[in-house]
Amino acid sequence: MSTTALPYSGPGDNDSLTEDELRLLLAIPHAAESTPDATLLRLSLGRDPSMGWIDATCAETRSIVRQTRSKLPVGPGTTICIMDQPKFHGIFHLFAFWALGCTVQYISPVYPTRGIKELHESGCKVMLYSGIDDEWINASKKQFNGVTIQLPKEERADQLVKSEKHRQASTLPWPVPQRPTPALIVQSSGTTGYPKPVRLSLYSYTIRLTQTCQSYLRATYEAHAEFFRSLYSFSFTGSTMNNALSRVFEELEIAIVNLYGLSEIGRVLYAAKPPYTHLRPCYGVPPPLVYPISDYDAEGSRYVELWITPTRSPNLAHCLVYGSVPIKLEPFPGDGPHKGELALNLEDIFQEVPIKNVSDPATKTAYIHVGRHTDGIRLGEGGFGNIDGGLYEATVESEVNARIGRSGNCPWTLDGVQLFGNNMTCTALVIQLRPNQTPVDGCKDLPIHELHESVEQANISLGLTGCKRVHPEKRTLIVSSDGTFMHGEGSERLPGSSTLLSLTHKRTPKRWENVCRFKPWLDGLDFSDI
Repeated sequence: MSTTALPYSGPGDNDSLTEDELRLLLAIPHAAESTPDATLLRLSLGRDPSMGWIDATCAETRSIVRQTRSKLPVGPGTTICIMDQPKFHGIFHLFAFWALGCTVQYISPVYPTRGIKELHESGCKVMLYSGIDDEWINASKKQFNGVTIQLPKEERADQLVKSEKHRQASTLPWPVPQRPTPALIVQSSGTTGYPKPVRLSLYSYTIRLTQTCQSYLRATYEAHAEFFRSLYSFSFTGSTMNNALSRVFEELEIAIVNLYGLSEIGRVLYAAKPPYTHLRPCYGVPPPLVYPISDYDAEGSRYVELWITPTRSPNLAHCLVYGSVPIKLEPFPGDGPHKGELALNLEDIFQEVPIKNVSDPATKTAYIHVGRHTDGIRLGEGGFGNIDGGLYEATVESEVNARIGRSGNCPWTLDGVQLFGNNMTCTALVIQLRPNQTPVDGCKDLPIHELHESVEQANISLGLTGCKRVHPEKRTLIVSSDGTFMHGEGSERLPGSSTLLSLTHKRTPKRWENVCRFKPWLDGLDFSDI
């Protein structure tokens, strides 16, 4: 008897959406959020390429689909046949039907009788057509037990894009994702017999999606590597560089400059050779003051803040004199000759690391950007967007308190919450509970389901999708303040159950300190679903 495990066959019709299914259903709004002006579709203006084309951006596509689906009187489980020539005329309707959880079916006009039979077998009751000759449509109407609707000229894809460019974008909400079952019904080619209906599930389009996306991104860099190498200057600013991207540039021999600075004072640190994550003070600019916020570890690195004084930055001095930018100066807290001197705290946390070179006996120092003191969360490593960490944490706290405090029987109460995401591909969350009864069995009466519900509801309430969304199971860690338990994927990477959130007396998280504490867990998070 074979003991070989069968591969996962996919979710059932009534199961929750998988992460990759959700990615597909929300691909358009995600693209509109991250790259609104990027071209998503190029549509021909006629049957011949010489007639020209029109481009639809990601934001325009989202707006058109929003408008289109609001006019469609259909819901989840409905099967609609689209018969259009050229085939792109109904593409926005295809997107809209999928957004509503509907199945879209295509049949070949070559075998009309067989095609109509397949529509009946699938339960299709609506046929939307455009560009199909009247003779075919009239013959089909006599056989089809449903409604046939001609797509108005103004609702063809190219016309919708033209109209969208002259009106204000739709602000209608994107519908809650629902799985179309199946997503698509098409006919086989019929080269070896009569064409057969092929039912394609949404899940089938997600198989190897992660590997394909990663390969595509790598291939994109490779395809343009020669152009990047030809540039006189290629700089990264206003973002963060992760190890993976740094390795790609190094392997492809693409020379870049990674710059760190502020708009009001200019560049402060840079990296002009790999690893591009290791920043050094810029040449010709007085180095920032270093204020340590941790002790040295065994490898000689520590966490520090960087401060800038007006005497060391002409740009900062200029801004202060002319008042063109609101700047807050504070007494520098470090020891030495600059102690107490008014300075600007960059409000970022860096890991100060020693760099030893065999050819140079002198040990140099580099700075790796770790995170921020402030509540603002800025994604990196391929993620896009900013999140108000304080707002998200407050929303989660409200949801949790409403759930575990509802019955009054839960032996746990919320102790603290912190959202992570700076320089990360996606967000992650740590929830800390404390017992409100003594003693408490850490293995019993855990409100795991309620906490996961709270996280998901916070995502929905704040409209967080894609990289901004916190995954309740994969990237949420639940710990107890008494060290009795730790629950969550990857919790084994932390030393025992004694790793806790560091909180102020007001129960707000000490952000940089918690990044350091939970670094082993954060470094091992699985982002393959993003």
